Amino acid sequence: MPEIPLRPGGKLTPVRKTHQVIEYLRPNPNAMKINATALFVLVFLAVSLAGLNPAVGQTDSLGTVVGSGELVRLDLANGRTLEGEILEENEAYMRVRTEGLGILQVQKIDILRRTTIDRLTPYREPRANPQSSRYYFAPSGIQLRQGEGYYQNGYLLYSQVSYGVTDNLTIGVPLIPFIGAGLTGKLGGTLSGDLENGGVHASAGGIVLFDWSTNFLEGPVGIAFANVTFGREVSNFTMSVGNAFSESSNQLVWNASFMVPMNDQTWLMSENYVLGEGILASIGIRRASKSKDSLFDYAMVMVTDGEFTVPLPWISWTFSFD
Repeated sequence: MPEIPLRPGGKLTPVRKTHQVIEYLRPNPNAMKINATALFVLVFLAVSLAGLNPAVGQTDSLGTVVGSGELVRLDLANGRTLEGEILEENEAYMRVRTEGLGILQVQKIDILRRTTIDRLTPYREPRANPQSSRYYFAPSGIQLRQGEGYYQNGYLLYSQVSYGVTDNLTIGVPLIPFIGAGLTGKLGGTLSGDLENGGVHASAGGIVLFDWSTNFLEGPVGIAFANVTFGREVSNFTMSVGNAFSESSNQLVWNASFMVPMNDQTWLMSENYVLGEGILASIGIRRASKSKDSLFDYAMVMVTDGEFTVPLPWISWTFSFD
């Protein structure tokens, strides 16, 4: 076998053995494929963990802070208030975990005010009908929930504020400028079924007005009542009986009222009374804003004593709060 010297004075290396070394050092094509795949997976995982998902409290190249855990109350431009835990935040938006609504992404441009809070307010489903507790004026057997309330104004003269002290007790203050003010109260609840699917609801209470300056009312006047409501929060019918009283008289009053939804923001309503020989009948609509915190009632009212009939328009505005 021929031998080739490596350098002058050096040892001779057999050609066959050199070929064997070269073959041993030559890369294996299959091994290269396996190593390339493993390298790709490692690089992908490293980028995902280090770049795409920064650690809690760290900031990435886009300025996004992840997992601060801050509890906030956000007052939004649409009039709503949102509470939750911040999961992610940058200059453009924040992702907030809320109770009841899940994880929401809120654009910073839609936030009017941001307040840090210690704990979250327990979540309650919004009312499908925020004014199911009354018709134009007459109460239904459905109650305000604890913490709910409303301000009502009719004809720019009569005003009333009502508030749910508990889920079963509502109190209020009516006011007529230059004439008097008073108190309202209603105690009740659901007897069977529920508000979503339908049931029977009942309440009892009253309203009293005191003349504070003009003697226009000739003493306290008011109505004590009891009622029963059948149906759901968005669609119901109520029958009630009451006693209209003053210092000099008492008169039995019968009432029948209903509301039926025409769409998500509009209800057809009717409220009707029989008081001795007198009858008051009405028909009209209630229209709510998209957020359902502002409502307008429009109705045509007919008042008759059997001989004369007087038509009157009714208009009122209500602001609901919770």
